[in-house]
Amino acid sequence: MLLSVDETSDLAHDLRDGPNVVEIVQRHRDFEVILELADQFKNLERIEAEVGEQLALRGGLDRPSADAFEDVNRVLLEPIRGSGGFGSGQAPKCSMNAGTRATDEPRNCALAHRIRFIHMPRAAGAVHQTIILAAGVGVRLGGSSAGTPKPLLTVAGVPLLAHALAHAAASGCREAIVVVGHEGTRVREAVEAMASPIDVQFVTNPDPTTPNGDSLLAAEALAADRFFLQMADHVFAEPVLPRLTSSGLNGATAGHVLVDRAPVNLDLSDATKVRLAGSRVTAIGKGIDSWDAIDAGCFVLTRSVFAALRAVSADEPRTVSAAMRRLAERGALGAAEIGGVRWVDVDTPGDRAEAEAVIASCSAAVSGPRSQG
Repeated sequence: MLLSVDETSDLAHDLRDGPNVVEIVQRHRDFEVILELADQFKNLERIEAEVGEQLALRGGLDRPSADAFEDVNRVLLEPIRGSGGFGSGQAPKCSMNAGTRATDEPRNCALAHRIRFIHMPRAAGAVHQTIILAAGVGVRLGGSSAGTPKPLLTVAGVPLLAHALAHAAASGCREAIVVVGHEGTRVREAVEAMASPIDVQFVTNPDPTTPNGDSLLAAEALAADRFFLQMADHVFAEPVLPRLTSSGLNGATAGHVLVDRAPVNLDLSDATKVRLAGSRVTAIGKGIDSWDAIDAGCFVLTRSVFAALRAVSADEPRTVSAAMRRLAERGALGAAEIGGVRWVDVDTPGDRAEAEAVIASCSAAVSGPRSQG
């Protein structure tokens, strides 16, 4: 049984009065209720602080109420663990588009992965736009030869680009600018057919064989003053974009790059290395000899990045990394740490299998053992 009309309509009022949300979830013990509650929570920005304060008091937490709203995720996930609604050791397959509920097929790891992306706390200076680079051909992954554009290749039954959009939505974004190139019309039509959780606009890089910096420049006219930058082929076990905004951008800092000090199962020969001095990036690139972390492919940036891209010399490929080097050289690039969250840059069939494993492990952690009751 799903939520009754009264329960749905009164949810905002009940939250103000300090209800036991866990009790509601446990009473229904149905995964669709969890998703419905999640949708309700996402529309309650006006009472976020109140809800956060209630959760902080309940948990005896000594932290700001806005931070405590992160516990909504825990409130929704904990009742699932013993509900018997998820988990059976090996996850069967299902099909699922970004922003839509699962079908009546058996629920696989993609469903639990979506639940983990239900909500992330929004700070007062939150970033509401993301630019997603999805113009590449994906030759190493085999997408072109298989007849499927790389952004539409699936991981755990969900297209790579849908994973990126879900990540942005869970991180508080309201708008995505998707830069397409190779088979751009097909990619655009596929995204428009999805029930995307956020508004999507498209721009085209007319030559998808050019470096990814050209794709970012193509989005300049639509870019906000501050925006996230994502790569369509990067998959994460949980939302990480908000980590980039934990320290704000100011006149001296033009952006932050997400870095991983302890990457797992990563081809370091092809990875972009980062040298750090505290939280400041001093060097970035694939050829750095001495490095401290790996670039995880997510950024928060100001419009200063476009001038940095145009400043890349003619004898150097105009990549995003080249622009980051320009920012680092003038002390304008900071770093935010991923903190042990698993991620995969999906470039090869082996990477794709690794990404499936990451999401499967996330699913197992969320679902827990099946109830014996």
